[in-house]
Amino acid sequence: MKTNYRYFITGGIVSLLFSVNAQTASTIGQTTGDPSGIAVDATGNVYIAERAPTPRITKINQTTGQSSVFSNSGIMDPLHIAVGSDNKLYVADYAGGKILTIPSAGGPATPYVTGATQPVGIVFDMDTLYYIEYSSQMIFKVLPGGGSVGGSNVIQISDSAFWMGPNARGTGLTLLSDGNLFVTAALHYSHYVVNKSTGSIITEIYSDESIVFNATLLSDGNIYMPGYNTNKIYKWNDTQSDSYSFFGNGSPNSVDGSDTIAAFHGPYYIAKDQNDNLYVSDSDSKKIRKITNAIATLTEHKQGIVSISPNPASSLINILLDREDTLTILSSEGRIIAKLSGASAYAFDVSELNNGFYFIKSENSGTQRFIKH
Repeated sequence: MKTNYRYFITGGIVSLLFSVNAQTASTIGQTTGDPSGIAVDATGNVYIAERAPTPRITKINQTTGQSSVFSNSGIMDPLHIAVGSDNKLYVADYAGGKILTIPSAGGPATPYVTGATQPVGIVFDMDTLYYIEYSSQMIFKVLPGGGSVGGSNVIQISDSAFWMGPNARGTGLTLLSDGNLFVTAALHYSHYVVNKSTGSIITEIYSDESIVFNATLLSDGNIYMPGYNTNKIYKWNDTQSDSYSFFGNGSPNSVDGSDTIAAFHGPYYIAKDQNDNLYVSDSDSKKIRKITNAIATLTEHKQGIVSISPNPASSLINILLDREDTLTILSSEGRIIAKLSGASAYAFDVSELNNGFYFIKSENSGTQRFIKH
């Protein structure tokens, strides 16, 4: 099953929790750190992975408002982080090719998985860790105790055939309530629901033009994910076949407030706490943002393309809109194939197109994708 998302979220408040830039948060010293991964433990402490200029993990105590260096030893390039059931922090060390672990009290990081190739997203299912490699596009299952890639404790469950196209790079993993994995593929404008035992694709979800690096699951059963290039927070649930949703007005700014008043600037990674609050590393503003009351009312946002069928297609595709609109058909490289205007429904002949994926861009709303085969 392939889906697109187009729904609008109301509710929730965005506020500034912490800034990694020294000009606004002197408690961490003279840093202009590059925030990436973010995690929250059971007591509400927030952990931030900073990749540059000094690789380290920063801890924020929300009760006291104090921040401290949680770990800056044994870390080369911290990207994604997660708290395990043992209360230790686990780090995907991208350039170091390792999954690291840090004691709950902080201190030096030590290897948990070695021999990885550009590990990015990590997630736990009880005490079993899953991670995905950016370059090889493979997903691995790590049994308790960790080990080396190729050993009995580190099991490959998918290979590069899992993906569609050379730009489909997996960047994040989220465990769904049914036990499957939700995989974000940042550069492919697609995400996948994957069987965590076999590595096979169950569902592909098209994400408009959003670059999404990771996602998180809240207790309402919905997936929330940051659109890095669109400066919005998206929401998806598997009961909708044609939907996207957002929180934030899309302008590249750092503005607190509710609904579309709030603005993000390069939202990179997202995490949750036990009360369903969301935390976002707003990388370009170098701030950590908090969305309270994140579970919001989902209201239909009817604008633009309603459906594309069949998809994939070999001859004609039928495009239905909710009003008259001008459409542009684009190749995957951005080359204009055709322009359609003056109607709210179109039948477009794709029989002469080469096999592959193409974009349909609406003049008044977003962009969706179809496949020619």
